[in-house]
Amino acid sequence: MTVLTIGAVTTDRLMQVDRLAMPDEEVRVTAVESYDGGSAANVAVGVSRLGVRAAYLGCVGNDSEGDHHRRILESEGVDITRIRTSRTGARTSTVMGFVEPGGARQLYFHGGASDELSPEDLTADTFDGIDRVHLCTLGPEFAERLIDLGRSSGRKMLISFDPGCLGIAGERLHRVRAIAPAVDMLFVNALEFGLLYPHVAPADVGRLSSSELPARMAIKLGQRGAYLYNRDQGVTYHPAFAVAAVDSTGAGDAFAAGCLAGAAQAYGEARLGPFANAVAALVTQQFGCRTGLPTMTRVTSFLQTQSEPTTSGASGRSAQP
Repeated sequence: MTVLTIGAVTTDRLMQVDRLAMPDEEVRVTAVESYDGGSAANVAVGVSRLGVRAAYLGCVGNDSEGDHHRRILESEGVDITRIRTSRTGARTSTVMGFVEPGGARQLYFHGGASDELSPEDLTADTFDGIDRVHLCTLGPEFAERLIDLGRSSGRKMLISFDPGCLGIAGERLHRVRAIAPAVDMLFVNALEFGLLYPHVAPADVGRLSSSELPARMAIKLGQRGAYLYNRDQGVTYHPAFAVAAVDSTGAGDAFAAGCLAGAAQAYGEARLGPFANAVAALVTQQFGCRTGLPTMTRVTSFLQTQSEPTTSGASGRSAQP
């Protein structure tokens, strides 16, 4: 299987602070580091390190940072032939992050060249040799475009979608809800789930009509783990692993990479949840979104050292953390 991720690649400037500042407050920065980031690029690298073929589509600036990202992604085994260069002279995207000792953080995103990516950049040729497309922090118009391309070509294409808060903001919310049933896998956090399905708790997602839901859904709960919904298998809860986290910035992307790599291996939810949680746990133990992204061997070794997680839940029933 080959997974194509679509979205941003960024230069992340992470500043370590003793605590996050309140409004109008000044807090000293104890260290500043630069890392490679961007959700779609992170997932592509994560999937590749886990042994699944990966490709990346995004837009970078005609600058040294754009050249750097091309080199790094290619060195990770990611197919970079679909990367675009800004037509307007915009610079490669940047994230400014402030990180506490325990890993809590605040992030500020400057889109730059990434904002030039549009649904029109997606054509039938884009998906030659691709089995799954993963959309990261993009609006529903990209998913709608993918669905239309699949229908017009008669081609079966697995679509996974992680819209993020920006991707479901405002009028986009109703469009994401409308296309969810056509998506193979939807990734949301607890806040995003509450916006999409305001009358149902994450544990009770199985009580919704299957016509309202994607085939699979991952509801990320941060330090509490995740719920996984499967149209055929119902809802299961998977607790997070307790690790000494220093930076949670890339945990969500690592979790998504684990889910996609596990799905490529035909893992059922009972195996997929602990596997994806392990990938996320490992990445939080080092600074940067990609620094700690593990290989399959590393994940297997980590899981062997952990006590068997308690997985609960069944179709139509609650699975409380």
